[in-house]
Amino acid sequence: MHVFIMEFFLRLKDQDQHKDDYVMSKPWLKDGICLDLILLENQLPIHVLNELYEFVPKEKENPQGEKVCSICSIKKETGKECCTFLDLACKCGFFEPCPVCKCVCNPPKNPKSENECKHTPTKNAKHLTDLRRCFYIPKLPDSESESESDSDSGSDSFITYSATKLHDSGISFKAARERYSLDVNFKNHSCIFWLFSFITCFKITKALLQIPKLIIEDGTERELRNLIALEQCHYPDHSHICNYVSLIDDLIETKEDVDFLLDEKIIVNHLGSNDEAEKLVNSLCKELVMGPGLFQNQIKELNAHYENPFNRTMATLRSVYFKDLWRGSATIVGLAVLAFTFVNFFRPTHK
Repeated sequence: MHVFIMEFFLRLKDQDQHKDDYVMSKPWLKDGICLDLILLENQLPIHVLNELYEFVPKEKENPQGEKVCSICSIKKETGKECCTFLDLACKCGFFEPCPVCKCVCNPPKNPKSENECKHTPTKNAKHLTDLRRCFYIPKLPDSESESESDSDSGSDSFITYSATKLHDSGISFKAARERYSLDVNFKNHSCIFWLFSFITCFKITKALLQIPKLIIEDGTERELRNLIALEQCHYPDHSHICNYVSLIDDLIETKEDVDFLLDEKIIVNHLGSNDEAEKLVNSLCKELVMGPGLFQNQIKELNAHYENPFNRTMATLRSVYFKDLWRGSATIVGLAVLAFTFVNFFRPTHK
């Protein structure tokens, strides 16, 4: 099995040289193997693959006659290892292009810039499924990780209100740019923006919830279920994938919530039916035991924002009188006419 994985990755990296290969010439078979390698029952210890990788030729000659790395084709320095098995997995496209692959395969030259990598280190991954999980998990600061481990799963572990209700309270939704990230951000502005919060065109004054998009494809359920099973068994106190799926599930109560998340690109549905996407998200959270919440602070702020009557009042004012530019302009003109009439009514007349 381990020899097959190594040979598959090597051929996957150089597909142009293996066009006549039985597996490489059939995209459906190639994709099926990639999905099967995520299954927990098909996993091998990563150290076995690393040891097998030692027997792979590490260098080749380019057209100029220079010795370069056989994986990344970069000129190899004498006595230095260029790429590892993880680099091979990234270069062959098994994990698809993602930010952590750039951090691993192209490490920064400046040691200080290594802190810019926002993902969990992959050197402690146990197998390919665990490696896949590492690509999703953001690298938390020490203080935040300690507070997460000390927190308990209480009422702040779940969003009490659906996506449409939160939007009606003045919260804007935005999909994160990075697909491979579980970094959820909620920005709530201070009191100085309250005077402008009812104006639609001033988006900077509105609260913003930024969520990584959930792309629902044929292999999404298989991948998420294996990642969830991995966390339930081996990472009960750091169940970040479970927290993310639960967060999406909390936002969905009705079909309108699904339609709203689809419109905001939070959910990208390639299954065809929105009902299937809703059933998939809801089914993933059944019999799920939640650990300490990765998004506990954000959830607490979201619930507090909705429960503030002022936020709902200003959101209603915005949706009724300032829904778009024309309605907002008409409202301002109407207020100006009303103020002018009011002043003229009480202004004393001079003979």
